[in-house]
Amino acid sequence: MRGWQPLQKLLEAAAEPSTPHAAARLHAHLLRSGHLHSSHHLTAHVLASYPPSFARHLFDEIPVPTPRLANALLRARVRAHQWRDVLLLIPSLRVRPDAFTLPLLLKSCAMLPSLAHGRAVHALAVRSCAAYADAFVATALVQMYAKFGDIVGLINAYNTVEKPDMVLRTSVVTGYEQNGMAQAALQFFARNVVGQGVVPSPVTLVSVISAVAQLRDARSGQACHGFVLRNDFGYDLVLVNAILGFYMKIEAVQDARRLFEGMMERDIITWCCMVTGYVQSGDACEALSVYKKMVQAGMKPNSVTVVSVAQACSLALDVEEGKRVHDIAVKIGCELEMTVATALVDMYMKCSCHENAMQLFRRMPKKDAVAWRRSLVVLPKMVSQTSRCECSSACCWMVLPLMLSLW
Repeated sequence: MRGWQPLQKLLEAAAEPSTPHAAARLHAHLLRSGHLHSSHHLTAHVLASYPPSFARHLFDEIPVPTPRLANALLRARVRAHQWRDVLLLIPSLRVRPDAFTLPLLLKSCAMLPSLAHGRAVHALAVRSCAAYADAFVATALVQMYAKFGDIVGLINAYNTVEKPDMVLRTSVVTGYEQNGMAQAALQFFARNVVGQGVVPSPVTLVSVISAVAQLRDARSGQACHGFVLRNDFGYDLVLVNAILGFYMKIEAVQDARRLFEGMMERDIITWCCMVTGYVQSGDACEALSVYKKMVQAGMKPNSVTVVSVAQACSLALDVEEGKRVHDIAVKIGCELEMTVATALVDMYMKCSCHENAMQLFRRMPKKDAVAWRRSLVVLPKMVSQTSRCECSSACCWMVLPLMLSLW
């Protein structure tokens, strides 16, 4: 097996869209060397490296396929986001689904989305008792039911496993939290993780922190932070970013600042969290100061950064910095995204740059009710720049689509 690992790595690399002919060349090499005939494991990697349609053609040429090969074919469809095709392939696979097949089917049901198909796959798992008791399958079921907000189905899936692992427990906590049931998430965590003496993983704690943030429970959040420090989880940047976001959400700005300044590693999410937090607390000057430090640190802004900085410029009435961030939005290709463009229009309006606001508004490919309302504020202020008749005409043509969109 170890001797085949380099070939497996090459086949995984060949699956990338940037290397369209690499899979065929490796396939030919394996056929000539005789490795392919003696290893279903390598054959599965070959199937997974091809585009889905060609992988299906190869699979049909195999006289007696195995579940591993069928799963490789399904995995290729999943990688291509062909969710419906994954389900349509099942009757023609000539193999019985196993514990590795069912999670692929459940993910496809969740992404379609189709709860009815998900329940059918659940029934299939029940008929296969060994697969139903598998924690891997149960985790996929929990995630699928969480996606549809079916909490009863979620708990039933969890209860099928006698000895749930940390991944399964985490999926339940996350499912509660993502469905707005923060209190239930914390109760489950206290009863089924802490109460059973299980040490949570950093991924689990991220969901717990998110639940605490929903409740704006300062005491529980600080307890979680203390737990992270005592267990040396400070190396996990995603977890520390979650704590940072929690402090900003409850407006504990000084706690957030201390945590930020003590961080050895920061990514774009860290910086955006600080900028956004200062904007939400009304401290535009500090938000812009953090943004400038971010740029000096060589961090490249993204669309979230642009929105937060534009909002800070609106508060500070700093149109020059606003124009610079607008240029950045153009450069990184997010200028006409609805949230970005709406924030920039609002910034120009509050800085009395009405013409800039209207020019950007007209170029927006999609406009929601918020964008229309923001732009309508500009029109009365533009009366002095045009005749009353022209302004009335402009108002009519702008108000009519807004009324139709809200009808």
